[in-house]
Amino acid sequence: MFVLPAFTCMKEVPSTVQWQVCIPVCTTAATAPLFTSYVHAGATGFPSPADDYVEMQLDLNSYVSTKPHATFYVKARGDSMRDLGIQTGDVLVVDRSLRPAHGDIAVCVIAGELLVKRLEFKGQDLYLVSAHPAYPPVRVESSEEFVLWGVVTGIVKLLRRSSSTQ
Repeated sequence: MFVLPAFTCMKEVPSTVQWQVCIPVCTTAATAPLFTSYVHAGATGFPSPADDYVEMQLDLNSYVSTKPHATFYVKARGDSMRDLGIQTGDVLVVDRSLRPAHGDIAVCVIAGELLVKRLEFKGQDLYLVSAHPAYPPVRVESSEEFVLWGVVTGIVKLLRRSSSTQ
């Protein structure tokens, strides 16, 4: 049997970890207009004249996190979670205050390696499961160094980067 250990401080991560950890340092709100209408994906039609109405301002930090002091961001690398839509370059929103549950996507360290995997609890065993058929589940042994950093609550995905020379 294993016990989920207390969360470790970000500074304790081994220098060999190949992930870029992004800790928010700006606590001021940065807002953008939020339009009231939804974008129809897969449907065609004409926009309503009322669609130009801006209902409110969207603070992206508030939208992705209800607990900013327990939230951090990490960039993903690799293809082991591709079937869940997590790809290289995506920014994962991770909440350290949530208690992990079966099926959650989590960021954890096992044997010094930082991973993002789906958690599967089977009896007294914990498995770290990829979302790619080429990667088999990993059973967490009670003797292994295992630290759960937090539960992934969202993904920030850029489809195209802005160019400053437009």
